[in-house]
Amino acid sequence: MASVAGRDTWMVGFVFLLYGIFFIKFMFSPRVYSPGRGLAGLAARRLGPLGVGLTLLAIVYIFLVLIVDINDFVDFFELVMPETPPYIFWGVLLILSTAVLVSGVEVLGRVALILLPVVIIFIFGGVVGNLPSFEAGALLPFLDRGPEPIVRAGFMQMAYTSEMIALGFLSGRLGGLFGQVRRASYLGYSVVALVFFIVSVDLFGIVGEGYARQSNFKMFSLFQYGLKDSSTGFDSLFIVLWVSVFYVKASLLQGAIGEALGEITPLGTRTYHYLTGIAAFAVSFFIFENRIMLLNFYADYFPFFSIPFALIFLALIYLFSGKDKYMDKKGEN
Repeated sequence: MASVAGRDTWMVGFVFLLYGIFFIKFMFSPRVYSPGRGLAGLAARRLGPLGVGLTLLAIVYIFLVLIVDINDFVDFFELVMPETPPYIFWGVLLILSTAVLVSGVEVLGRVALILLPVVIIFIFGGVVGNLPSFEAGALLPFLDRGPEPIVRAGFMQMAYTSEMIALGFLSGRLGGLFGQVRRASYLGYSVVALVFFIVSVDLFGIVGEGYARQSNFKMFSLFQYGLKDSSTGFDSLFIVLWVSVFYVKASLLQGAIGEALGEITPLGTRTYHYLTGIAAFAVSFFIFENRIMLLNFYADYFPFFSIPFALIFLALIYLFSGKDKYMDKKGEN
């Protein structure tokens, strides 16, 4: 994203914040959310075979995101622990995510409550550590290349936002907590946008535009610079941050796949949690050897699929919400 928007990357946060608020409002609207049913169950109920087909396509989409995230997870560990075989890293990640999911999605929520505040503290710690070296002039001039790079970068970030559709496949577990979940989603996404803004400003003001554009692990670069004179083991601190973020996200994506398949097939969700973990482990062997091809596809084409698909999927469920009453009456008769 920094390679597209340059020093104006911090402005991208406003673009995807607006889209994220709209997306959350849409996904958790009363006509899309239904207590006791996730998006997969609603799609099958309201759209019939079309809904099942769209759900299967969504599962492939979420699985692809999971594989790309696993690749990012392993790429960093190859940087700091190059002697270790890569399958050890993705294997441990998938074993841990499967373990928390078979214990119940609620356990994943509690794990996130414990880990994510630690992540936020680490991020702000890295930012504060860099303040003495911050140069505001590195952010000038604004919009020297016009708004087009910001729009392009914002479009890419909107694709990542559309991954939140995975939350919809878990919504059947939320029961009557509709209002609380929507408010929590607004708050969480606002925090993400705030962190993105602060880190973007800090990154360009500290390490400069040239390095920020080229670095693959921008958060790592920021922390490494801010904590280079600290007696604390930097690599160990960042590994905790990296593992926490990817553990929660991988568990969320894997859980969404299991919940979706559990709603449209007779097998239980726990079985699918195991099968998804095994499939992700096996596919990662192939993907890791061809990851450049995957990452190029992800960067060049993924946004053009992710955003329309997520919105169309939700729109169809929304438009056919009236079918619930018909189905309920038919069941009574």
